[in-house]
Amino acid sequence: MDSRCIGLLIALFVLVVLSGLFSATETAYTSFSAVRMRRFAKNKKTARMAFRLSADYNRILTTLLIADNIVNIASATIGTLIFTSLLGAEIGPTVSTVVLTVVLLIFGEITPKILAKRVPETFARVAAYPLLVCTYLFLPLVWLFGLWKKFIFYLFGLGKKQPRLTEEE
Repeated sequence: MDSRCIGLLIALFVLVVLSGLFSATETAYTSFSAVRMRRFAKNKKTARMAFRLSADYNRILTTLLIADNIVNIASATIGTLIFTSLLGAEIGPTVSTVVLTVVLLIFGEITPKILAKRVPETFARVAAYPLLVCTYLFLPLVWLFGLWKKFIFYLFGLGKKQPRLTEEE
């Protein structure tokens, strides 16, 4: 294994960790108790930040989906480069697809989400600064997808706000 492969393996490891961070953050922000987070916010700056970020859930969700997709696609690309150089062009991409699917499911999706679901307030606080950085970093893309959402709502007549509870409910 040459130094190029080692560099790619390190990059792949970092990307899988980032995938886990983004997935866990998404789960934490959908799961945390607003009451508990308000209580933490009295003493902890990161809790105040997490609470403020959660106020615009669509923005943070879009940010996290963009970030997670970028790192997962980059992981797949790097995995293909690694396995193709190790196993050849015929079988390398197939092995890469299988291996990276399993690795990303276990370490980039399932395990981080299980952990974040268990302690959502703690994880939301830990992830507050990285999430804030990502919201600024991906602001142009989030804005663009916001326009796309408005267009889709307009196209399908979903622009009118629906009452949260109907009289019948």
